[in-house]
Amino acid sequence: MVDEMIVGFQDEIIQIASQLVEGPDNLQIISIVGMAGIGKTTIAKKLYNDSKVRSHFDKLSWCVGCLIYKRRKLLIDILSSVSNLKRDKILGMEDEELAECLYKILKGTRYLVVMDNIWDRRKLEDLKRYFPDDGTGSRILITSRYQEVEWHGSKENIVKLHPLSVDECWDLLEQKVFKKERCPPELKDIGERISLGCMGLPLFVDVISGHHRRLRIQHLEPVHPDYLQVFPIFQSLKKLRFLDLFEDSHYWYSMRIDPLFNLRYLAIPWLPSSIGRLLNLESLHVERGDNIPPFLLMMPKLRHLLIRCAVRFHENCDSAQINNLETLSFVHIFYSKDEEMLRCSPNLRRLKCQISKPCTDLSFLTQLQSLKLCYLGGSKVIRFPMNIKKLTLTMDSPWEIMSLIGTLPNLEILKLESVSFEGENWITKENEFQKLKFLKLDSLQLVQWNASRDHFPRLERLVLRYCYNLEKIPSELGYITTLRMIEAHYCGINVRNSAMQIEEEQLKNRNEELKVIIFGKSGKQNVNLC
Repeated sequence: MVDEMIVGFQDEIIQIASQLVEGPDNLQIISIVGMAGIGKTTIAKKLYNDSKVRSHFDKLSWCVGCLIYKRRKLLIDILSSVSNLKRDKILGMEDEELAECLYKILKGTRYLVVMDNIWDRRKLEDLKRYFPDDGTGSRILITSRYQEVEWHGSKENIVKLHPLSVDECWDLLEQKVFKKERCPPELKDIGERISLGCMGLPLFVDVISGHHRRLRIQHLEPVHPDYLQVFPIFQSLKKLRFLDLFEDSHYWYSMRIDPLFNLRYLAIPWLPSSIGRLLNLESLHVERGDNIPPFLLMMPKLRHLLIRCAVRFHENCDSAQINNLETLSFVHIFYSKDEEMLRCSPNLRRLKCQISKPCTDLSFLTQLQSLKLCYLGGSKVIRFPMNIKKLTLTMDSPWEIMSLIGTLPNLEILKLESVSFEGENWITKENEFQKLKFLKLDSLQLVQWNASRDHFPRLERLVLRYCYNLEKIPSELGYITTLRMIEAHYCGINVRNSAMQIEEEQLKNRNEELKVIIFGKSGKQNVNLC
Protein backbone atom coordinates (compact mmCIF):
# COMPACT_ATOMS: atom_id res chain seq x y z
CA MET A 1 0.00 0.00 0.00
CA VAL A 2 2.76 2.47 0.94
CA ASP A 3 5.22 3.03 -1.90
CA GLU A 4 8.39 3.41 0.14
CA MET A 5 8.88 0.97 2.98
CA ILE A 6 10.99 1.91 6.00
CA VAL A 7 13.77 -0.44 7.04
CA GLY A 8 12.83 -2.53 10.04
CA PHE A 9 9.17 -1.49 10.22
CA GLN A 10 7.56 -3.07 7.17
CA ASP A 11 5.29 -5.30 9.23
CA GLU A 12 4.20 -2.41 11.47
CA ILE A 13 3.34 -0.20 8.48
CA ILE A 14 1.25 -2.92 6.89
CA GLN A 15 -0.49 -3.54 10.23
CA ILE A 16 -1.36 0.14 10.76
CA ALA A 17 -2.47 0.63 7.16
CA SER A 18 -4.82 -2.31 7.54
CA GLN A 19 -6.23 -0.89 10.76
CA LEU A 20 -6.85 2.45 9.06
CA VAL A 21 -8.83 1.27 6.03
CA GLU A 22 -10.21 -2.06 7.25
CA GLY A 23 -11.67 -3.45 10.46
CA PRO A 24 -14.63 -2.35 12.59
CA ASP A 25 -16.90 0.51 11.60
CA ASN A 26 -16.82 2.10 15.05
CA LEU A 27 -14.25 4.78 15.85
CA GLN A 28 -10.79 3.25 16.41
CA ILE A 29 -7.83 4.84 18.20
CA ILE A 30 -4.46 3.69 16.84
CA SER A 31 -1.27 4.63 18.67
CA ILE A 32 2.32 4.47 17.40
CA VAL A 33 4.54 4.38 20.49
CA GLY A 34 8.32 4.48 20.78
CA MET A 35 11.36 6.48 21.87
CA ALA A 36 12.41 9.74 20.22
CA GLY A 37 14.07 9.32 16.82
CA ILE A 38 12.62 5.86 16.24
CA GLY A 39 10.55 6.95 13.23
CA LYS A 40 7.01 7.44 14.57
CA THR A 41 6.36 10.67 12.69
CA THR A 42 7.94 9.35 9.48
CA ILE A 43 5.67 6.31 9.48
CA ALA A 44 2.59 8.39 10.30
CA LYS A 45 3.37 10.84 7.46
CA LYS A 46 3.79 8.08 4.90
CA LEU A 47 0.46 6.56 5.90
CA TYR A 48 -1.28 9.95 6.00
CA ASN A 49 -0.02 10.88 2.52
CA ASP A 50 -0.67 7.48 0.93
CA SER A 51 -3.19 7.84 -1.92
CA LYS A 52 -5.26 4.81 -0.89
CA VAL A 53 -5.48 6.00 2.69
CA ARG A 54 -6.46 9.54 1.67
CA SER A 55 -9.12 8.38 -0.77
CA HIS A 56 -10.67 6.17 1.91
CA PHE A 57 -11.60 9.09 4.21
CA ASP A 58 -13.93 12.05 3.70
CA LYS A 59 -11.97 14.40 5.95
CA LEU A 60 -8.34 14.33 7.07
CA SER A 61 -6.42 16.38 9.61
CA TRP A 62 -2.83 16.49 10.85
CA CYS A 63 -1.95 18.32 14.07
CA VAL A 64 1.16 18.42 16.25
CA GLY A 65 1.25 18.32 20.04
CA CYS A 66 3.67 20.08 22.36
CA LEU A 67 5.26 19.63 25.79
CA ILE A 68 2.45 21.48 27.59
CA TYR A 69 -0.98 20.22 26.54
CA LYS A 70 -2.98 22.94 24.79
CA ARG A 71 -6.51 21.87 23.98
CA ARG A 72 -7.34 25.09 22.14
CA LYS A 73 -4.36 24.76 19.78
CA LEU A 74 -5.33 21.19 18.84
CA LEU A 75 -8.96 22.19 18.25
CA ILE A 76 -7.94 25.11 16.04
CA ASP A 77 -5.51 23.01 14.00
CA ILE A 78 -8.00 20.18 13.44
CA LEU A 79 -10.91 22.49 12.62
CA SER A 80 -8.77 24.49 10.18
CA SER A 81 -8.00 21.38 8.12
CA VAL A 82 -11.45 19.74 8.08
CA SER A 83 -13.54 22.85 7.44
CA ASN A 84 -13.75 25.66 4.88
CA LEU A 85 -13.87 28.31 7.58
CA LYS A 86 -11.35 31.12 7.39
CA ARG A 87 -8.54 30.98 9.92
CA ASP A 88 -9.44 34.42 11.34
CA LYS A 89 -12.99 33.27 12.10
CA ILE A 90 -11.75 30.11 13.79
CA LEU A 91 -9.27 32.06 15.94
CA GLY A 92 -12.12 34.30 17.11
CA MET A 93 -14.16 31.40 18.51
CA GLU A 94 -14.39 30.47 22.17
CA ASP A 95 -13.18 26.99 23.14
CA GLU A 96 -16.67 25.51 23.37
CA GLU A 97 -17.60 27.05 20.01
CA LEU A 98 -14.56 25.36 18.48
CA ALA A 99 -15.53 22.02 20.01
CA GLU A 100 -19.17 22.26 18.93
CA CYS A 101 -18.25 23.29 15.39
CA LEU A 102 -15.73 20.47 15.06
CA TYR A 103 -18.23 17.90 16.31
CA LYS A 104 -20.92 19.01 13.84
CA ILE A 105 -18.52 19.06 10.88
CA LEU A 106 -17.20 15.57 11.62
CA LYS A 107 -20.59 14.04 12.42
CA GLY A 108 -21.73 11.56 9.80
CA THR A 109 -18.39 11.60 7.94
CA ARG A 110 -15.52 9.12 7.78
CA TYR A 111 -12.57 11.06 9.15
CA LEU A 112 -8.90 10.49 9.90
CA VAL A 113 -7.24 12.70 12.52
CA VAL A 114 -3.49 12.33 13.14
CA MET A 115 -2.13 13.76 16.40
CA ASP A 116 1.66 13.73 16.19
CA ASN A 117 4.07 14.00 19.11
CA ILE A 118 1.57 13.83 21.96
CA TRP A 119 3.38 14.11 25.29
CA ASP A 120 0.76 13.48 27.94
CA ARG A 121 -1.74 11.25 26.16
CA ARG A 122 -3.94 11.08 29.27
CA LYS A 123 -4.95 14.68 28.54
CA LEU A 124 -6.52 13.52 25.28
CA GLU A 125 -9.35 12.03 27.32
CA ASP A 126 -10.54 15.64 27.45
CA LEU A 127 -10.94 15.61 23.65
CA LYS A 128 -12.86 12.36 23.22
CA ARG A 129 -16.28 13.99 23.28
CA TYR A 130 -15.49 16.09 20.21
CA PHE A 131 -15.06 13.08 17.91
CA PRO A 132 -18.39 11.48 16.95
CA ASP A 133 -18.60 7.72 16.64
CA ASP A 134 -21.23 7.19 13.93
CA GLY A 135 -20.11 3.78 12.73
CA THR A 136 -18.52 5.25 9.59
CA GLY A 137 -15.06 3.71 9.99
CA SER A 138 -13.38 6.85 11.36
CA ARG A 139 -9.87 6.63 12.82
CA ILE A 140 -7.62 8.65 15.13
CA LEU A 141 -3.88 8.02 14.77
CA ILE A 142 -1.58 9.12 17.62
CA THR A 143 2.20 9.15 17.87
CA SER A 144 3.64 9.32 21.37
CA ARG A 145 6.56 8.30 23.53
CA TYR A 146 4.31 7.00 26.25
CA GLN A 147 1.82 4.17 26.53
CA GLU A 148 -0.33 5.34 29.45
CA VAL A 149 -3.92 6.03 28.40
CA GLU A 150 -7.30 4.57 27.63
CA TRP A 151 -10.01 6.31 25.69
CA HIS A 152 -13.29 5.26 27.28
CA GLY A 153 -15.74 3.85 24.76
CA SER A 154 -13.14 3.23 22.07
CA LYS A 155 -10.80 0.30 21.53
CA GLU A 156 -7.20 1.37 21.25
CA ASN A 157 -4.69 -0.40 19.05
CA ILE A 158 -1.12 0.19 20.22
CA VAL A 159 1.81 -0.43 17.88
CA LYS A 160 5.12 -0.22 19.73
CA LEU A 161 8.22 0.50 17.65
CA HIS A 162 11.43 -1.11 18.91
CA PRO A 163 14.97 0.07 18.07
CA LEU A 164 16.47 -1.33 14.87
CA SER A 165 18.94 -4.18 15.06
CA VAL A 166 22.56 -3.53 14.07
CA ASP A 167 21.95 -5.27 10.73
CA GLU A 168 18.87 -3.14 10.07
CA CYS A 169 20.80 0.02 10.93
CA TRP A 170 23.51 -1.03 8.49
CA ASP A 171 20.99 -1.76 5.72
CA LEU A 172 19.43 1.68 6.21
CA LEU A 173 22.80 3.45 6.34
CA GLU A 174 23.99 1.67 3.19
CA GLN A 175 20.82 2.62 1.30
CA LYS A 176 21.04 6.28 2.32
CA VAL A 177 24.78 6.73 1.67
CA PHE A 178 25.30 4.62 -1.45
CA LYS A 179 21.76 4.69 -2.90
CA LYS A 180 21.53 1.90 -5.47
CA GLU A 181 25.22 1.05 -5.20
CA ARG A 182 26.79 -1.38 -2.75
CA CYS A 183 29.19 -0.30 -0.03
CA PRO A 184 32.85 -0.81 -1.07
CA PRO A 185 34.31 -3.87 0.72
CA GLU A 186 37.05 -1.84 2.38
CA LEU A 187 34.42 0.34 4.13
CA LYS A 188 31.93 -2.32 5.14
CA ASP A 189 33.57 -3.26 8.44
CA ILE A 190 33.84 0.31 9.70
CA GLY A 191 30.33 1.05 8.38
CA GLU A 192 28.88 -1.76 10.45
CA ARG A 193 30.68 -0.45 13.52
CA ILE A 194 29.12 2.96 12.87
CA SER A 195 25.72 1.26 12.71
CA LEU A 196 26.34 -0.09 16.20
CA GLY A 197 26.82 3.47 17.44
CA CYS A 198 23.43 4.56 16.06
CA MET A 199 21.68 2.92 19.03
CA GLY A 200 18.95 1.53 16.77
CA LEU A 201 17.57 4.99 15.96
CA PRO A 202 16.76 5.83 12.30
CA LEU A 203 17.22 9.52 13.20
CA PHE A 204 20.89 8.95 14.02
CA VAL A 205 21.32 6.92 10.82
CA ASP A 206 19.82 9.79 8.82
CA VAL A 207 22.11 12.42 10.37
CA ILE A 208 25.23 10.28 9.92
CA SER A 209 24.38 9.36 6.33
CA GLY A 210 24.07 13.05 5.48
CA HIS A 211 27.68 13.61 6.54
CA HIS A 212 28.91 10.67 4.49
CA ARG A 213 27.08 11.66 1.31
CA ARG A 214 28.62 15.12 1.40
CA LEU A 215 32.11 13.70 2.00
CA ARG A 216 31.84 11.25 -0.90
CA ILE A 217 30.71 13.99 -3.27
CA GLN A 218 33.50 16.34 -2.19
CA HIS A 219 36.36 13.84 -2.36
CA LEU A 220 35.11 11.32 -4.92
CA GLU A 221 37.05 8.70 -2.97
CA PRO A 222 36.57 6.54 0.12
CA VAL A 223 36.67 8.42 3.42
CA HIS A 224 39.42 7.67 5.92
CA PRO A 225 38.10 5.02 8.34
CA ASP A 226 39.05 6.89 11.53
CA TYR A 227 37.26 10.01 10.29
CA LEU A 228 34.29 7.90 9.23
CA GLN A 229 34.04 6.26 12.61
CA VAL A 230 34.35 9.16 15.02
CA PHE A 231 33.43 12.45 13.40
CA PRO A 232 29.88 11.75 12.18
CA ILE A 233 28.69 10.18 15.43
CA PHE A 234 30.13 13.04 17.46
CA GLN A 235 28.66 15.60 15.07
CA SER A 236 25.24 13.94 15.17
CA LEU A 237 25.22 13.97 18.97
CA LYS A 238 26.26 17.63 18.94
CA LYS A 239 23.20 18.47 16.86
CA LEU A 240 20.82 16.48 19.04
CA ARG A 241 18.18 18.66 20.72
CA PHE A 242 15.76 16.04 22.08
CA LEU A 243 16.57 12.73 23.78
CA ASP A 244 14.04 10.45 25.49
CA LEU A 245 15.43 7.31 27.13
CA PHE A 246 12.63 6.54 29.60
CA GLU A 247 11.68 3.25 27.96
CA ASP A 248 15.13 2.36 26.64
CA SER A 249 17.24 3.08 29.69
CA HIS A 250 20.01 0.62 28.77
CA TYR A 251 21.32 3.20 26.27
CA TRP A 252 21.69 5.75 29.03
CA TYR A 253 24.19 3.68 31.00
CA SER A 254 26.72 3.70 28.15
CA MET A 255 26.16 7.24 26.83
CA ARG A 256 28.63 10.06 27.34
CA ILE A 257 27.26 13.45 28.40
CA ASP A 258 29.93 15.65 26.78
CA PRO A 259 28.71 15.50 23.14
CA LEU A 260 25.13 16.30 24.21
CA PHE A 261 25.73 19.92 25.15
CA ASN A 262 23.07 21.23 22.73
CA LEU A 263 20.26 19.17 24.25
CA ARG A 264 17.10 21.12 25.05
CA TYR A 265 14.97 18.21 26.32
CA LEU A 266 16.14 15.09 28.16
CA ALA A 267 14.14 12.21 29.67
CA ILE A 268 16.23 9.70 31.64
CA PRO A 269 15.72 6.90 34.18
CA TRP A 270 17.96 8.34 36.91
CA LEU A 271 19.94 11.50 37.64
CA PRO A 272 23.77 11.61 37.43
CA SER A 273 25.67 14.71 38.54
CA SER A 274 27.12 15.10 35.03
CA ILE A 275 23.72 16.49 33.91
CA GLY A 276 24.87 19.80 35.37
CA ARG A 277 27.21 20.23 32.38
CA LEU A 278 24.28 20.45 29.94
CA LEU A 279 24.06 24.23 30.14
CA ASN A 280 21.51 24.54 27.30
CA LEU A 281 19.04 22.08 28.81
CA GLU A 282 15.53 23.53 29.16
CA SER A 283 13.38 20.50 30.11
CA LEU A 284 14.39 17.51 32.24
CA HIS A 285 12.20 14.47 33.00
CA VAL A 286 13.55 11.92 35.49
CA GLU A 287 12.03 8.52 36.23
CA ARG A 288 13.35 8.29 39.79
CA GLY A 289 15.54 10.24 42.18
CA ASP A 290 16.42 10.58 45.85
CA ASN A 291 16.25 14.38 45.97
CA ILE A 292 16.61 17.59 43.98
CA PRO A 293 20.37 18.32 44.04
CA PRO A 294 21.76 21.88 44.18
CA PHE A 295 23.35 21.72 40.71
CA LEU A 296 19.94 21.36 39.03
CA LEU A 297 18.70 24.61 40.52
CA MET A 298 21.83 26.37 39.23
CA MET A 299 21.41 25.35 35.58
CA PRO A 300 20.90 28.68 33.77
CA LYS A 301 18.35 27.61 31.11
CA LEU A 302 16.45 24.86 32.94
CA ARG A 303 12.76 25.80 32.93
CA HIS A 304 10.89 22.50 33.37
CA LEU A 305 11.89 19.88 35.97
CA LEU A 306 9.66 16.81 36.30
CA ILE A 307 10.46 13.84 38.55
CA ARG A 308 7.86 11.08 38.59
CA CYS A 309 8.18 10.26 42.30
CA ALA A 310 7.90 12.76 45.15
CA VAL A 311 11.33 14.00 46.28
CA ARG A 312 12.62 16.63 48.68
CA PHE A 313 15.16 19.36 48.08
CA HIS A 314 18.67 18.24 49.02
CA GLU A 315 19.81 19.60 52.38
CA ASN A 316 22.68 21.46 50.67
CA CYS A 317 20.39 23.48 48.41
CA ASP A 318 20.92 27.20 48.91
CA SER A 319 17.67 28.94 49.93
CA ALA A 320 19.15 32.26 48.78
CA GLN A 321 19.89 31.07 45.21
CA ILE A 322 17.12 32.16 42.79
CA ASN A 323 16.43 29.72 39.93
CA ASN A 324 14.56 30.02 36.61
CA LEU A 325 12.12 27.11 36.95
CA GLU A 326 8.64 27.52 35.49
CA THR A 327 7.49 23.90 36.01
CA LEU A 328 8.32 21.79 39.08
CA SER A 329 6.98 18.29 39.73
CA PHE A 330 6.94 16.27 42.00
CA VAL A 331 8.32 17.85 45.22
CA HIS A 332 7.68 16.91 48.87
CA ILE A 333 7.35 19.85 51.29
CA PHE A 334 8.24 18.41 54.68
CA TYR A 335 10.12 21.11 56.64
CA SER A 336 10.16 24.90 56.62
CA LYS A 337 13.43 24.69 54.64
CA ASP A 338 11.52 23.02 51.79
CA GLU A 339 9.01 25.86 51.74
CA GLU A 340 11.90 28.35 51.71
CA MET A 341 13.31 26.58 48.65
CA LEU A 342 10.03 27.13 46.81
CA ARG A 343 10.53 30.85 47.36
CA CYS A 344 13.65 30.53 45.21
CA SER A 345 11.40 29.82 42.21
CA PRO A 346 9.49 33.10 41.75
CA ASN A 347 8.70 32.29 38.10
CA LEU A 348 6.89 29.01 38.79
CA ARG A 349 3.76 28.61 36.67
CA ARG A 350 3.07 24.89 37.24
CA LEU A 351 3.68 23.03 40.52
CA LYS A 352 2.90 19.50 41.68
CA CYS A 353 3.70 18.89 45.33
CA GLN A 354 3.06 16.70 48.35
CA ILE A 355 2.86 18.54 51.66
CA SER A 356 3.35 17.24 55.19
CA LYS A 357 3.65 20.57 57.01
CA PRO A 358 0.67 21.51 59.24
CA CYS A 359 0.57 25.09 57.97
CA THR A 360 1.58 26.12 54.46
CA ASP A 361 1.59 29.48 52.72
CA LEU A 362 1.91 29.32 48.92
CA SER A 363 0.58 32.80 48.22
CA PHE A 364 4.10 34.06 47.45
CA LEU A 365 4.01 32.12 44.13
CA THR A 366 2.44 35.05 42.33
CA GLN A 367 3.04 33.64 38.82
CA LEU A 368 1.59 30.20 39.58
CA GLN A 369 -1.28 29.17 37.31
CA SER A 370 -1.53 25.40 37.85
CA LEU A 371 -1.22 23.64 41.22
CA LYS A 372 -1.62 19.93 41.93
CA LEU A 373 -1.45 19.38 45.67
CA CYS A 374 -1.58 16.25 47.81
CA TYR A 375 -1.82 17.14 51.49
CA LEU A 376 -0.80 14.44 53.99
CA GLY A 377 -1.94 14.40 57.58
CA GLY A 378 -4.74 16.11 59.49
CA SER A 379 -6.34 19.54 59.32
CA LYS A 380 -4.24 22.43 58.11
CA VAL A 381 -4.23 26.04 56.97
CA ILE A 382 -3.44 26.79 53.33
CA ARG A 383 -3.01 30.11 51.57
CA PHE A 384 -3.30 29.65 47.82
CA PRO A 385 -1.73 31.84 45.11
CA MET A 386 -4.37 34.33 43.98
CA ASN A 387 -3.56 34.08 40.24
CA ILE A 388 -4.09 30.34 40.06
CA LYS A 389 -6.27 29.08 37.18
CA LYS A 390 -6.11 25.29 37.68
CA LEU A 391 -6.22 23.53 41.04
CA THR A 392 -6.16 19.77 41.76
CA LEU A 393 -6.50 18.70 45.41
CA THR A 394 -6.09 15.45 47.34
CA MET A 395 -6.44 16.12 51.07
CA ASP A 396 -8.40 15.80 54.35
CA SER A 397 -10.13 19.04 55.23
CA PRO A 398 -13.36 20.65 56.46
CA TRP A 399 -15.77 21.79 53.74
CA GLU A 400 -15.16 25.37 54.86
CA ILE A 401 -11.94 25.38 52.84
CA MET A 402 -14.09 25.35 49.70
CA SER A 403 -15.25 28.88 50.50
CA LEU A 404 -11.59 29.95 50.55
CA ILE A 405 -11.01 28.22 47.21
CA GLY A 406 -14.20 29.70 45.81
CA THR A 407 -12.86 33.22 46.28
CA LEU A 408 -9.81 32.67 44.07
CA PRO A 409 -10.58 35.29 41.41
CA ASN A 410 -9.06 33.53 38.35
CA LEU A 411 -9.84 29.88 39.09
CA GLU A 412 -11.16 28.13 35.94
CA ILE A 413 -10.47 24.43 36.60
CA LEU A 414 -11.02 22.65 39.93
CA LYS A 415 -10.47 18.93 40.50
CA LEU A 416 -11.16 17.34 43.89
CA GLU A 417 -9.69 13.83 43.86
CA SER A 418 -9.99 11.39 46.80
CA VAL A 419 -10.65 14.29 49.14
CA SER A 420 -11.94 13.36 52.60
CA PHE A 421 -13.87 16.36 53.81
CA GLU A 422 -15.09 16.59 57.40
CA GLY A 423 -18.83 16.33 56.92
CA GLU A 424 -21.15 15.10 54.18
CA ASN A 425 -22.75 18.38 53.04
CA TRP A 426 -21.36 20.97 50.65
CA ILE A 427 -23.21 24.28 50.62
CA THR A 428 -21.91 26.76 48.07
CA LYS A 429 -22.49 30.48 48.46
CA GLU A 430 -22.91 33.57 46.33
CA ASN A 431 -19.86 35.22 44.82
CA GLU A 432 -17.91 31.94 44.82
CA PHE A 433 -16.41 30.22 41.76
CA GLN A 434 -17.31 33.15 39.52
CA LYS A 435 -14.91 32.13 36.72
CA LEU A 436 -14.95 28.35 37.16
CA LYS A 437 -15.43 26.49 33.86
CA PHE A 438 -14.58 22.90 34.80
CA LEU A 439 -15.45 21.05 38.02
CA LYS A 440 -14.48 17.44 38.78
CA LEU A 441 -15.53 15.58 41.92
CA ASP A 442 -13.69 12.26 42.15
CA SER A 443 -14.11 9.62 44.89
CA LEU A 444 -15.70 11.95 47.45
CA GLN A 445 -17.86 10.90 50.41
CA LEU A 446 -20.23 13.76 49.65
CA VAL A 447 -23.93 13.05 50.37
CA GLN A 448 -25.73 16.37 49.89
CA TRP A 449 -24.72 19.17 47.56
CA ASN A 450 -26.66 22.42 47.76
CA ALA A 451 -25.88 24.87 44.96
CA SER A 452 -27.64 27.30 42.63
CA ARG A 453 -26.88 28.52 39.14
CA ASP A 454 -25.50 31.78 40.54
CA HIS A 455 -22.75 29.95 42.40
CA PHE A 456 -21.16 28.63 39.18
CA PRO A 457 -22.22 31.21 36.57
CA ARG A 458 -19.61 30.22 33.94
CA LEU A 459 -19.46 26.45 34.45
CA GLU A 460 -19.08 24.57 31.16
CA ARG A 461 -18.39 20.99 32.22
CA LEU A 462 -19.22 18.96 35.34
CA VAL A 463 -17.56 15.56 35.91
CA LEU A 464 -18.48 13.18 38.75
CA ARG A 465 -16.52 9.94 39.34
CA TYR A 466 -17.12 7.30 42.02
CA CYS A 467 -19.39 9.57 44.05
CA TYR A 468 -21.46 6.63 45.30
CA ASN A 469 -23.13 8.43 48.22
CA LEU A 470 -24.22 11.61 46.48
CA GLU A 471 -28.02 11.85 46.58
CA LYS A 472 -28.40 14.02 43.48
CA ILE A 473 -26.88 16.67 41.27
CA PRO A 474 -28.40 20.07 42.12
CA SER A 475 -31.14 20.63 39.51
CA GLU A 476 -30.40 24.36 39.43
CA LEU A 477 -27.08 23.65 37.69
CA GLY A 478 -29.01 22.72 34.54
CA TYR A 479 -29.98 26.37 34.14
CA ILE A 480 -26.40 27.61 33.92
CA THR A 481 -26.37 29.07 30.41
CA THR A 482 -22.75 28.12 29.73
CA LEU A 483 -23.08 24.47 30.84
CA ARG A 484 -22.42 22.10 27.92
CA MET A 485 -21.71 18.72 29.53
CA ILE A 486 -22.45 16.63 32.61
CA GLU A 487 -20.52 13.35 33.00
CA ALA A 488 -21.22 10.74 35.66
CA HIS A 489 -18.67 7.91 35.87
CA TYR A 490 -19.51 4.94 38.07
CA CYS A 491 -21.72 6.89 40.46
CA GLY A 492 -24.91 5.71 42.20
CA ILE A 493 -28.35 5.38 40.68
CA ASN A 494 -29.45 8.68 42.26
CA VAL A 495 -26.75 10.61 40.43
CA ARG A 496 -27.63 8.93 37.14
CA ASN A 497 -31.33 9.68 37.52
CA SER A 498 -30.78 13.31 38.52
CA ALA A 499 -28.43 13.85 35.54
CA MET A 500 -31.01 12.43 33.14
CA GLN A 501 -33.74 14.48 34.81
CA ILE A 502 -31.71 17.66 34.30
CA GLU A 503 -31.27 16.77 30.63
CA GLU A 504 -34.99 16.10 30.15
CA GLU A 505 -35.91 19.38 31.85
CA GLN A 506 -33.52 21.31 29.62
CA LEU A 507 -34.88 19.64 26.48
CA LYS A 508 -38.36 20.78 27.50
CA ASN A 509 -36.96 24.29 27.70
CA ARG A 510 -35.47 23.85 24.18
CA ASN A 511 -31.92 23.70 25.47
CA GLU A 512 -30.33 21.18 23.11
CA GLU A 513 -26.77 22.27 23.85
CA LEU A 514 -26.42 20.31 27.10
CA LYS A 515 -24.93 16.81 26.74
CA VAL A 516 -25.21 14.15 29.44
CA ILE A 517 -22.91 11.11 29.49
CA ILE A 518 -23.41 8.25 31.94
CA PHE A 519 -20.81 5.53 32.56
CA GLY A 520 -21.68 2.45 34.62
CA LYS A 521 -19.94 -0.70 35.80
CA SER A 522 -20.42 -2.33 32.41
CA GLY A 523 -19.12 0.64 30.47
CA LYS A 524 -20.97 3.43 28.74
CA GLN A 525 -24.64 3.09 29.69
CA ASN A 526 -26.21 6.15 28.18
CA VAL A 527 -24.95 8.78 25.78
CA ASN A 528 -27.01 11.68 24.54
CA LEU A 529 -25.34 14.08 22.15
CA CYS A 530 -26.78 16.96 20.22
